[in-house]
Amino acid sequence: MDIRQLEIFVSVAEHKGFLSSAEKLHLSQSTVSTHIAALEQELEIELIRRTTRTFHLTPEGERLYVYAKDILALQQKAFNELSCSSKRLLRIGTSSVPAQCLLPQVLDAFHQRSPDMQFEIMRTDSLDIIQKVSAGNLDLGFAGTKIDSPCTFVPIASDELVIVTPNTPVFQAHLQRHTPAAELLKNPFLMREESSGTKRETMRFISQLGIAADDIHILAHMNDAETLRLCIAQGLGISILSYKSIEDLIHQKKVLAFPLDEIVFSRDLYIVYRKNGYLPEYIKNFISFSTKFFNELAP
Repeated sequence: MDIRQLEIFVSVAEHKGFLSSAEKLHLSQSTVSTHIAALEQELEIELIRRTTRTFHLTPEGERLYVYAKDILALQQKAFNELSCSSKRLLRIGTSSVPAQCLLPQVLDAFHQRSPDMQFEIMRTDSLDIIQKVSAGNLDLGFAGTKIDSPCTFVPIASDELVIVTPNTPVFQAHLQRHTPAAELLKNPFLMREESSGTKRETMRFISQLGIAADDIHILAHMNDAETLRLCIAQGLGISILSYKSIEDLIHQKKVLAFPLDEIVFSRDLYIVYRKNGYLPEYIKNFISFSTKFFNELAP
């Protein structure tokens, strides 16, 4: 039994399948299966009971999962305490809106307090951040959605979503007439990628309007928020985005923002970190500092 086998076993247990775990670990499904089979052969017990339709841990598998999580957390603790470089490096993942509106402020403020700290910033979508934090590949993250996962989600800011359109005479007339959201959504739509927190909230709003997803004329899916913003300004289509993320384009008179009908449709932005497992003191300090920092900024 080695650390890599335990890492793969924990991943399979948490993703409830070999294929999904293999995709997250960037391994082939056969490699994952081989590691699990070797672990079962060494222990001479069945750890995972799977059929074409079901997947669950055996009682022995449940016990090993608890031990494996503790072992991996202890390994991380040893590395963090003994590695000089880890004490100065904070690995942070951020989705698009926090990257634009939150992270620069708090990094600057924290750097003034702790000038010896170094940061490694990864920009990706919310679901990928949550997975990487859960797996220990990131120390913490800033995300625009919350899902069921072995992570803690601390809300730090609210984020109003609006329909964003080009600033053209046609849409200027819509703005003056207070055209309903359902009518605006008949225009060509630019959608964020599947794992984006903004897309999850967009689909929730569309569902609340009673509009079927297939009725939305999706012109393009985009995994880059900046490209999407510029395409709207150019006149390619409309989208539902964070008001914070397009505030500069509004001031430049390049786009228009329509509230989502008569209500303010908002979501929370979160700091995400591992719920169970060892957190070094410098990570706890950054989480505490960031939470207080944004609470003091809140109106």
